[in-house]
Amino acid sequence: LDGEEITVYQPDSNNPLSDIEHSDHFVQSALDALSAHIALLDESGQIIGVNASWRRFADGNDLHDPTYGIGTNYLQVCEEAEGRHSKEAPLVAKAIREIFAGKRDEFYLEYPCHSKFERRWFILHITRFYWNGATRLILAHQNITELKRVQIELDDSRKRIEAILDNVANGIMTISARGRLESVNPAAAEIFGYDVESLVGQSITTLFAEPHRLLPIYKLIGMLLNSNHREVIGQRADGSQFPMYFAANEIHLGNRRLFTGIVQ
Repeated sequence: LDGEEITVYQPDSNNPLSDIEHSDHFVQSALDALSAHIALLDESGQIIGVNASWRRFADGNDLHDPTYGIGTNYLQVCEEAEGRHSKEAPLVAKAIREIFAGKRDEFYLEYPCHSKFERRWFILHITRFYWNGATRLILAHQNITELKRVQIELDDSRKRIEAILDNVANGIMTISARGRLESVNPAAAEIFGYDVESLVGQSITTLFAEPHRLLPIYKLIGMLLNSNHREVIGQRADGSQFPMYFAANEIHLGNRRLFTGIVQ
């Protein structure tokens, strides 16, 4: 390509052993380049190969085994597991048997694997392949700790925001560009005489009495955006009306255009 020389491997038909050795070396090199901790199982569930990431993880976690588990029956270990991973291990064992039996093609499991020094999470992915007429399994343990930490932080942040919104007296809502209520806090639902679930998804015009109730959505939202705490007449679920201040603001989340509304 572009004037560079490329060496292409050509199998030697006169030396089949070298072809096998070359194939084994190629496969091992490919597995060693992966970040996931990988083990290969034979049809009995015994570990017949591991990659460099598997070995590095073992070395870094004081798993003193010069063979790195090769020769160990992974299926049997899962079925007899006790203690820290006794909940996940039976699920893994069951999945391995089902994949060997052709009842399923793959298996995913997220699990914690905390050390003395840090909290860690992994995803186990098991798939089946065939080699020289025999069934083999690939077990890939992928470290997802950073992703999990972000998820936990986002979940904590969401819970804090929800706790604040659930306990303020003002009605707070988000409105889609099409004028549909996407979220409301309990105060907003109470103000308008609905429960939260029945109010979400309704048009913003539902909250207003005539004549604003009859306006096209874009005109109503435009009016609210261009007025500062304008007093308008709201309408409850039972038809009763009341004066309210409705403040609206436009926000952008990625490519989405939304509006927030605050009601007093």
